[in-house]
Amino acid sequence: MKHFFGTFTFIGAFVVLFLSLSHNVLAVTPQSLVKTPSASAVYYVDVQGERHAFPDEQVYFSWYRDFSDVQVISEAEMASLPLKRNIVYRPGTYWIKIQSLPKVYAVSQGGEIRWIESEQVAQQLTGTNQWQSRVRDVPDTFFLNYHVGDPITMGNVSEGYNGLMYSQENEPWMVWNGDKHALTAAAITANALRQELSVWTNAIRPTRATGQAITGRRADVMDAAQLQAPLQDIVPVFAIEEEPVVLISSLIPEGYGSFVFQDPLINPTVPMTVYTYRPAGLPQDAPILFVIHGASRAVEAYRSGWVPYAEQRGFVLLLPHFPADVYSSGYQYPFGNVYTSSRTLLPENYWYATMFDAIFDHVVATSNSTESLYDLFGFSGGGQLVHRALFAKPYAKIRRVMASSSGWYLWPDYNQAYPAGFGTTFFENDRLAQSFSMPLHIIVGSEDVDPEASNLSRSAAAMLQGTQRVERATNFFDAAQRFAAENGLPFAWTLQVIPGVAHSNSQMAPVAAQILYGD
Repeated sequence: MKHFFGTFTFIGAFVVLFLSLSHNVLAVTPQSLVKTPSASAVYYVDVQGERHAFPDEQVYFSWYRDFSDVQVISEAEMASLPLKRNIVYRPGTYWIKIQSLPKVYAVSQGGEIRWIESEQVAQQLTGTNQWQSRVRDVPDTFFLNYHVGDPITMGNVSEGYNGLMYSQENEPWMVWNGDKHALTAAAITANALRQELSVWTNAIRPTRATGQAITGRRADVMDAAQLQAPLQDIVPVFAIEEEPVVLISSLIPEGYGSFVFQDPLINPTVPMTVYTYRPAGLPQDAPILFVIHGASRAVEAYRSGWVPYAEQRGFVLLLPHFPADVYSSGYQYPFGNVYTSSRTLLPENYWYATMFDAIFDHVVATSNSTESLYDLFGFSGGGQLVHRALFAKPYAKIRRVMASSSGWYLWPDYNQAYPAGFGTTFFENDRLAQSFSMPLHIIVGSEDVDPEASNLSRSAAAMLQGTQRVERATNFFDAAQRFAAENGLPFAWTLQVIPGVAHSNSQMAPVAAQILYGD
């Protein structure tokens, strides 16, 4: 379908759409749509003979299926119609939000918007976890077309709101003018109540008085100007006060969950299962932490070990899973997928640092999170991965990195090839300056000193770094600090040897949580 709105770059489209329309001046009737031959903007004419603009095509299509009823009138006749306030989204269709105020609002009658207080409320109103598809962003300037009503909370969600459609004993109903009304099939057609656009629920039956059934066309339901909407105590949107907002997400449920991430532009052949945990009642600025497992690949056990500290400290857990049958070699797992085993540099969209960014973006896009950066923790083989990811892509969306109990490291040495050292290319000074200036916390347990430990690399390159994990961590940190000083680079890394801890994610988790999110 072609589109036409004055300021929305659809100006030429009306030529195609209106070839079949008469260009004679048409009588303007109430509740009609009009435009002029020379402009593409479409207006709604109300019962008082005043016109109202549609701010964009999404608002238009919340009221109308197409442009077949638009009349072309003269410029003089258009000018004679007083211009009044803009049309807003049709009640009961979409919910709205703005970028500068990340709350989600239901649109009720007369341009009233009501804050949906929590994810549980959103699920009650839609009967599904997939409510995010109902939300539309509104530019700040057009947000002023609305006014604020009472929030919808778990205490009043059973009332619904004006415009909400729902099912009662398999029959359609709608809340309108404060009452609930049965809808006949004829009424749904006559009032253009399109189910595919409407917020439709079977999770609640609004506790309101029963009004007269709607059996045909009703002028107040079809009036895009909503002149007959119930009078409210008007609170303009600029009077909204900032207050703590609870984090809601259509992708990550409260408690335990998982999702499959796959993006054709990101390491395209391998879907990634991401295990999650979100404590109840987190604020929208709650930190987001990636936890990367070790060679055991026991991702659910890792999650269980971190859950108490996510609850205590208030952060979201994301745990990507690297199963051994898919990520079989070191280059595909702890070495970060930066190079192939034949030392060929892979495109950046294959690097795991890029994949972490993409997963983070996906999580933020499907929630009201205000976070722009994430934290990255890796244990053992995961520690190898995260510190190599930092070297490869220090400009990723990472706030802090913590490499815990790593078996061996990317040594600051151009004479050793990746993954043992920098090699002769790629790790140039600018990239390294960013890497060394990022907060990297290297932690290792004081009892993690077994030179015969399983999964501890005893390759020639690894043995040059030391015989066991404490020795290798200490030597790596000292070498990195020395390299930075010799090359005039910043250095923001730290090393901590944790007393009494051996090689254990569950013992390292509380220490890491304290370092990252403690007082």
